[in-house]
Amino acid sequence: MPLLYFIKRLAPSFTLFMIVQFIIRMIFTIWKFQALGAYDILKSLSFGLVFDVATYSLFILPYVFYLLLLPARWYNTRFDRIATHVAFILFAGLVIFDIASEYAFWQEFSVRFNFIAVDYLVYAREVLGNIWESYPVIPISLGILVVIGVVYVVMRGRLIPSSFGSVSFSSKIGFIGGFLLLTFIGYQALSLRNKIISDNTYANEIAANGIYSLFSAFKNNELSYEKFYITYEDLEKTPLPAVEVAEVRSNNPQQLKNVVFVTMESMSAEFMKRYGAKGDFTPNLDFLALNSLNFSNLYATGTRTVRGLEALTLSIPPSPGRSILKRPNNENLFSLGYIFKDRGYRTKFIYGGYGYFDNMNYFYENNGFDIVDRTDLADDEITFSNTWGVADEDLFKKTIKEARKDYDEGKPFMYMVMTTSNHRPYTFPENAANIPVEGGGRIAGVRYADFAIGRFLEEAKKEPWFEDTVFIFVADHTAGAAGKSSLPPSRYHIPAMFYAPALIKPRDVSKVASQIDLPVTLLSVLGFDYKSLFAGGDILQSSFKERAFIATYQKLGIYQDDRVTFVEPVKSYGVEDKQGTLETKPKGASGSLLSVVTNYERASLWNINHKKLPSTLATGAQLTKDLH
Repeated sequence: MPLLYFIKRLAPSFTLFMIVQFIIRMIFTIWKFQALGAYDILKSLSFGLVFDVATYSLFILPYVFYLLLLPARWYNTRFDRIATHVAFILFAGLVIFDIASEYAFWQEFSVRFNFIAVDYLVYAREVLGNIWESYPVIPISLGILVVIGVVYVVMRGRLIPSSFGSVSFSSKIGFIGGFLLLTFIGYQALSLRNKIISDNTYANEIAANGIYSLFSAFKNNELSYEKFYITYEDLEKTPLPAVEVAEVRSNNPQQLKNVVFVTMESMSAEFMKRYGAKGDFTPNLDFLALNSLNFSNLYATGTRTVRGLEALTLSIPPSPGRSILKRPNNENLFSLGYIFKDRGYRTKFIYGGYGYFDNMNYFYENNGFDIVDRTDLADDEITFSNTWGVADEDLFKKTIKEARKDYDEGKPFMYMVMTTSNHRPYTFPENAANIPVEGGGRIAGVRYADFAIGRFLEEAKKEPWFEDTVFIFVADHTAGAAGKSSLPPSRYHIPAMFYAPALIKPRDVSKVASQIDLPVTLLSVLGFDYKSLFAGGDILQSSFKERAFIATYQKLGIYQDDRVTFVEPVKSYGVEDKQGTLETKPKGASGSLLSVVTNYERASLWNINHKKLPSTLATGAQLTKDLH
């Protein structure tokens, strides 16, 4: 029968695909077994089976159309055999390679492929270099080739049935029509996966299919807030109020002090002894926490470096999809750089890697900063580097050299410095403070990053500009934000401190706050008066309303009063306690929900629709000049 013939043609690829996906799912289930209940596991495996069938139907469509277009008289010919065998080898290679790549991605992020994987495909040099330096690539590649070879040897006799009888064009159409119907039903099931499985994020991720998730991330890299999310008008039945320019007047006298804003790669608060680390991994940061204006309850807005930089430079909550750093029309926004530049500061973005990565150089040079990246370091200024950039010690030495130059020219300076050493593959100069390089992993990276900060401050103290400088140390994001819930506040907790022994009295500020509040707080400490479009607040003011913005690329939340109120696509919202338990009808949630919607919708109007500031304000630089 023709139908049976077509089923036999697809059976080998279907069998291989389902076995591989089951293996991946079981690996992840065992990996996160303690965070899953028995019912979660059952649902993950059951729905996962459905999602795998749906993904296979999409993935195999090119071969199905090949069978449709190939004349029946060519079936089982030499051409058909060669084409089918080559197609199966390629299919097997992609499916088996998926095991290795998903394993590595899960090890880093505890999720299936998402927009991060899409970004990684764009920046192949850094990513391939990172893989080469982090994993035994040659043995893994040889192992993959061996497995592909074994699979082919086992399956090759089943790829083309020996006989098929008479196949009419109408029977082809019938088979293709049924297959397309199955594909459509499967696609609808895939689009609903986040809504019908579990409140446990790990269960959702395990049920998902990584191959489909990767292609879905391509599609959803940008999300229209108005199309997918609850809007202010949905709640209040009136349009969102326009953004008002705020006249900010500081209670402190203006001080044109230097600022060195150090953004630390992946430095979770949990690595510090002050916040419960069992080891003494960060003696320098722990010292700074006791001798700084320390914000002990501050949270990252997202899970990527670009999100941290966006929050610290523009003081806005994140919008769904891509960061503003990577969007078109992101020039001349109201930024921290323009406020300092208009006061005569030398403003620089200093980065140890190549700043084209994640579009950082373009964003900063078009928003008030000069660029100093790896291309500006001479060979004798680099003692060590890996695929992400030079060692943090080299980066800080370059920072001191730039500061010395600007100071000698009589210019105050404001630098945004981005570190890289605390990033896989966690490599750094040999014998740095006796930190093991080989096999040290994440903790070795943390220890070296802390060591480099200590050395940086030791050297800075020798400079004549040290006593007139405010040093800010804050993480871009944590080492990993994945958890049982999708927005676990503890997984966004980061260190943040202002260090200036001659200028700022040490104390601890335990208010719940966000990265977007640090720029406003800094300007207050320096006594700057300015017109503002910043969304953040001054943490030191008694009127400051405690809350923290925390988000993934789709789920946008505010952590306030020990709960996370969030909005997500398909006009959905909810509230979780800080342990991640979903509250169905939380008391008093409407006010928090309105706050979430107002802030995130406003940020999205600026960013996702690529709208610049209102024309009456022109650029960020011109806005600050209006005050003088």
